[in-house]
Amino acid sequence: MENKKASIWKNSINYGLMTGLVIIIYSVILYVFNLNLNKGLGYINYVIIIAGIVIGTKNLRDKIQGGNLSYGRGLGSGTLISIFAGIIAAIYTFVLMKYIDPDMIEKIFIMMEDGMISQGMPDEQIEIAMMYSKKFTTPIMMLITTIPSYAFMGFLLSLITSAILKKKVDPFDAAMANVETETKEN
Repeated sequence: MENKKASIWKNSINYGLMTGLVIIIYSVILYVFNLNLNKGLGYINYVIIIAGIVIGTKNLRDKIQGGNLSYGRGLGSGTLISIFAGIIAAIYTFVLMKYIDPDMIEKIFIMMEDGMISQGMPDEQIEIAMMYSKKFTTPIMMLITTIPSYAFMGFLLSLITSAILKKKVDPFDAAMANVETETKEN
């Protein structure tokens, strides 16, 4: 049982790191083509995260658990994958905003202000909103808030993916798969 828990962690770390790297590669491509503030293209990050959760949890089910996956284990796997992807994405975001393109934060503020003006918000409200945004939109705050955001988003997405990927195997088949796994390890 101890070995299975270690395998679940190892699987989640591996797939979380891979998912995080794909997110970074995608983000760099958007940055190079000056599309990094495009909200529509930002939604593709969700697709990347869903793919990472599904592929990682499927690997856990099929290769580590012998085809058996409970809803709770799938939920935990998906959430952990998202947390590790979030750590990688948070580090990238921090480095990008702190060292590579410190002006990006100002670009975000301009985009936010333009959005509020187009919504017809009064100048006083815009000024207050911008004041609070500037207090909380710093590279270090982005680093701190990205990880819990990914964890929460991964949890919500894993609620759905776990329901789809869960699979109960015949107890005899599961026991035989465990015997085969132990035989391979020894």
